[in-house]
Amino acid sequence: MNKRAIGIAFLLVASSLLVSCQSHTRTSTLLADNLCKPPCWKAITPGQSTRQEVLAQLASLPEVKVDSITENHVNEHQNNVWSDFTQEVAEVGVRVYFDDQIALATEFDARDAITVAQVIEKTGEPEWSFAKSGCADTRWLSIGLLNRTRGIYIEYFDSFLQRDEKAEISPDNPVFSVTYFEPSLYDKVLNSYIILDATDDPITFSKSLKPWSGYGEVAYLDICR
Repeated sequence: MNKRAIGIAFLLVASSLLVSCQSHTRTSTLLADNLCKPPCWKAITPGQSTRQEVLAQLASLPEVKVDSITENHVNEHQNNVWSDFTQEVAEVGVRVYFDDQIALATEFDARDAITVAQVIEKTGEPEWSFAKSGCADTRWLSIGLLNRTRGIYIEYFDSFLQRDEKAEISPDNPVFSVTYFEPSLYDKVLNSYIILDATDDPITFSKSLKPWSGYGEVAYLDICR
């Protein structure tokens, strides 16, 4: 999926909506979930939950708009289910990916509603980081934080990075998306482009991963040059 195109479009309109949203306090379903531990969410467990179990569970959740639940079939073996969250929820929605009939990954569309520090507090410290800058209508920066052992991928997106500007990871960075996956199926998740953009290459991504050393300046791959 083309996350960067979505990110650019979102960031261009987000500032105009900020004032109207400030008076409405919303709760993060990702951060508030105490039913099970990541990568499980609301009893939906990558590597275990079946498609029918996921559909039934989503339909039972009060934070899900039931009439928004949509099944999307990519090919014979891959499909996903999308659902919007209600206005009381900080995240926009959730997408569950499947390999045949078993859940492979759960992706939360956060759209900057929660911060890197909040997600790390919930899911644990990353093991690796990945940063890449490119060009579309404007320059963009994508930073990914990976915990392969626990099955967590956090993505921060910024469309306003200037050429030669230093990139930093800070606790207050807004999170664009969070993906939970079954750790033993990492290679399948990677090659299915669930945590990668359609223009990425899994081999280049793997070679570009840097050990997580905490917040601060991060080197990034610049594909605009």
